[in-house]
Parts: sequence; structure tokens; C-alpha cells
Amino acid sequence: SHVQPPDLFIVPRYLDFEREGQMAASSSAEMGPPAAAGRSSSSTSKPSTGVLRGAAEAVAASLMAAGSGNAPAPMEVSRQLLQLKDVLLAENPDESEAVAKRCASLRAGFTAALKAALSQKPEGAALLRGEAPKSTRVEVRQTAGRQMAAEAFVVGRAAECDVQTSGDCTASRLQFVVVALPGGIVVADAWSNGGSRMVRRSGPNSDGLHASVPSRRAAILIPHGERVTFLTGAKTTVTLGPAVKDLAKAAESE
Repeated sequence: SHVQPPDLFIVPRYLDFEREGQMAASSSAEMGPPAAAGRSSSSTSKPSTGVLRGAAEAVAASLMAAGSGNAPAPMEVSRQLLQLKDVLLAENPDESEAVAKRCASLRAGFTAALKAALSQKPEGAALLRGEAPKSTRVEVRQTAGRQMAAEAFVVGRAAECDVQTSGDCTASRLQFVVVALPGGIVVADAWSNGGSRMVRRSGPNSDGLHASVPSRRAAILIPHGERVTFLTGAKTTVTLGPAVKDLAKAAESE
């Protein structure tokens, strides 16, 4: 049976994670003592900004070390990156308006921490120039797509995820986190049991099918305008990017 990690960080009811993520950019303090395992999400203990900061730094390091054609570099699965899963799955945004706001604040906080980590080096700062698209299109099993307005969202089988892959027990409760940056769409999978594998993509890099798997985790960068399909379970695919018809229209106009 699954053993819950002893240093689980609990999502508090009052914390503004976006502000915490921004604070992480200038904070050099060590992580505070972890909350005790087994508490409910109603705990008022405040987790350290180290979770957001440490997780974001691991993702940023992989992105900044990418090779030609954005070939992903290995991502170190730090303790904070593992703890981020527990934080992201602590509450269901559909529970109430207040919970939805907390979940949105958490995702915005992680985005802010990732931007702060990327801004420390020129290769990372390049991903922050300009403006990101106003939304990211996503499809599950290539059915009707939906536009995600948030810069960051969570994909997985759990009800707590923003995009759910329910109905396939081989898909993980938390599959990956998506963050839309001006320089591309980041897909970070540090938690899934079976990994996230590109099986199809459009554009000039169509032969570069990358993956993040348990034996080699990586943060993957998808250029804006590309349509990329990931296999996330035996029966489940998740596609990011324009609809097929929109790709065809773009090709005709070139």
C-alpha cells in the first residue's frame, strides 16, 4: 500500500500562493519545518515557500539545459517537486468558489516561482520575453477541446485536477502540470507512474517525440502554434495546441 511521505505540506485556507511565489524570487531562507502528515486540508499550518520555489527551480533547470530543437534535459526530482503533488491535489476546485480561488492562487504562485527561476539566466529569460497566448487549448482522448484561460493548470485522473483523464486507471492521479509562457508551453511530469510520451506533433519538429518517464524525468517545452499529443495511459491521450482545422487554415494562409 502507498505510504504517505512524512513531510507532507498541507494547503492552508488563507495563504495567497501567488504572492508566495513572487516572494520566492527574492527569498533565500531555508525551508521551515514541515507540517505533520495525515492532517486534513483544513489545517491552518503555513507551508514554506520552499515547496513552490524548489519545485519551480527543478523545472527551470531542465528547461534551461534543453538541447537543440528543445530536446529536454533530465529533470532532478527534488523533494520539493514531489511535495508539490500533495499540495496540488489537496483540494478540489469544484468544491466551492472559495476553494477554486485558493487553487487558482496556488497555480499562479507556481507560475510566478517558475518565472522567477527562469529569469536568473539568459537562456531562461528568453522564455519570458513577449506575451503568452490568452489561453491554451487542450483535448482529452481527442474529443471536443476546451480553452484553459489560466497560465498554469493540472492534468490527471484525480478529481482535484483542472483537466481530468478519468475512466482510465492506468493514467495517474497527477499526470503533469502545464504552464504557458511567452516562449512556449511547459509540460512538467515528475509524478506519473507510466510517464508522459509524445506520440504525435505538428510543425518542423514533428520527428522529435520527447517524453518524461520515471527513469528519466524532464520538463518539455512546446512551441506555440504546434499541436502535440501525449500518451498518458493505456487508453488516454492529452493533446495541447490548436485544433486540426485551425492548423489546416494556418497552413493554407502561409
